[in-house]
Amino acid sequence: MEVLHSKIGEVIKMDSKNKIILGKKELITALKNVITKMDVVAPIKGSEGETHFQKIESTEEIFWEYTHDIYPPKNFFLKQEEDLFRFSVNGKIDLKEFPVSQRKIVIFGIRSCDVKGLEYSDLFFSNTYKDNYYLEKRKRSILVSMACVKPPFDNCFCMCTNSGPFLESGFDLQIVDLGKKYLINIGTKKGEDFLKAGKVKFVNAGEKEIARVEELKKEADVYFETAAYIAKAIIQVTGDKVKEELWEDFGEACISCGSCTHLCPMCTCFDVYDWLEDGNYGVRTRNWDSCHYAGYTREASGHNPRGQSKERVKRRCYHKLSYQYMKINNNLHGCVGCGRCVIACPVFLDIPTIIKRIRREGLIEKEIDKV
Repeated sequence: MEVLHSKIGEVIKMDSKNKIILGKKELITALKNVITKMDVVAPIKGSEGETHFQKIESTEEIFWEYTHDIYPPKNFFLKQEEDLFRFSVNGKIDLKEFPVSQRKIVIFGIRSCDVKGLEYSDLFFSNTYKDNYYLEKRKRSILVSMACVKPPFDNCFCMCTNSGPFLESGFDLQIVDLGKKYLINIGTKKGEDFLKAGKVKFVNAGEKEIARVEELKKEADVYFETAAYIAKAIIQVTGDKVKEELWEDFGEACISCGSCTHLCPMCTCFDVYDWLEDGNYGVRTRNWDSCHYAGYTREASGHNPRGQSKERVKRRCYHKLSYQYMKINNNLHGCVGCGRCVIACPVFLDIPTIIKRIRREGLIEKEIDKV
């Protein structure tokens, strides 16, 4: 297999040689064999039937008929609140970083949209400034994704954002359920190492299995009900053709709760603050922040360049839907179609709704121009 290099790990060139067939019992055996060597995070069933991804001690905890978690997997790499280092100011400044666990972590069953979300975060945290707190965790992680033969939620629209339901890259292993067995795509050297650690026998996929996967890809498209005309919205936003009245409507509707940003797998906004344990010792902590919060862009002088809600909504949409931001992020726009904002927003100002409003206003403008 030809091996390429990325910022996170070694990537294997996709071809028929890295497609294998593994029995369902063999996959469970592989997980049992690695669970003592690595931290395995997998979907479990909550008290109300919901899905939670968390560290498991036994494969019997895995919830196989799962949706995706309402909380994005970025939480395992960019914690909601994380102590970065301890400092002392007694005579001279002394910094001591908190140790990062060197144990490998397997995210088993991660959905395609969340893999793409992490791909975006990888770029953000390894671009101009290398964030070792994030990157060290990612380097030790193994993403075992599960392709979505059917959408986990009615609100999923990954097929509109080119982030699922099947992937061509970004994963270490991608599992496709063929009924009595799995076809597994090996995407990276880390994926190969996982299979070796699992100590299970497998065979190369044959033409029939590969052809069946192609059929499943076509069949999966018809199950996705939520449509988002993201390309049209990108054209409107990039060309600054969205009327100010529409941004005002969005700003009046938004209550700045931050739910959409905290649950979005691609939002990376954070804040840092220092707190003293006593007069000489303290800790620097990082926590999630939101561009919807009024204080996010408030300057030390007290001036806020985005004091109005409409300006904050507008800025977020530019991050999500403008070509300028796509250009600096490897042509990735800021939405993976996971549908979490649809579930979370109490005022129905989710990304698909915003996109549809922008598109509709653009169509109305074209009709007016004809008159």
